[in-house]
Amino acid sequence: MFSGNTTLESITLGPAVKAIADGSFSGCTNLREVNLSASLLVIGERAFSGCTSLTELVFPESLMLIRYDAFQGAGLTSVSIHPKHGRFSSEEGGRSYKNMLYNEVFDEYTDCEILPLAFDKCRNLENISLGDNITVTHEAFRNTKWYEAQPEGLLYLDNILVDFKFAGLDVPKSFEV
Repeated sequence: MFSGNTTLESITLGPAVKAIADGSFSGCTNLREVNLSASLLVIGERAFSGCTSLTELVFPESLMLIRYDAFQGAGLTSVSIHPKHGRFSSEEGGRSYKNMLYNEVFDEYTDCEILPLAFDKCRNLENISLGDNITVTHEAFRNTKWYEAQPEGLLYLDNILVDFKFAGLDVPKSFEV
């Protein structure tokens, strides 16, 4: 869409935007401000990867999914993800609710899912605020300032288990949460 556009500095996504397609704004190195749609559900793979001037983002309450590498290498220092879209009733599909764009099945007990490497290599990212009922998959925040500051072992963000950090190849055979 706008991938590689180095003159783009600001975008505002209106209420009709429900998803940001894979790679839409990747490599927009001067993109400083992003106003996300209040009805946004999905951020696609590599959607904002390499957006080195983008430093802060507040995600809408409607957000359900951040896909792989969505912000890889972005200049983010702070993110806030507090979804509050509620549950889906059985009439709306319950456990089988599908986002037709990506054909993903969303769990009725999770408001939002962050897939692996979503914020990988956001080297300055240290302020991360998460709401309730978020599923964060392994490596979502790897290679960030926050991750590097954590001690080895199980890593938590706002009481949500987000990863396991270890040095070398000494992976434990089991651990208890």
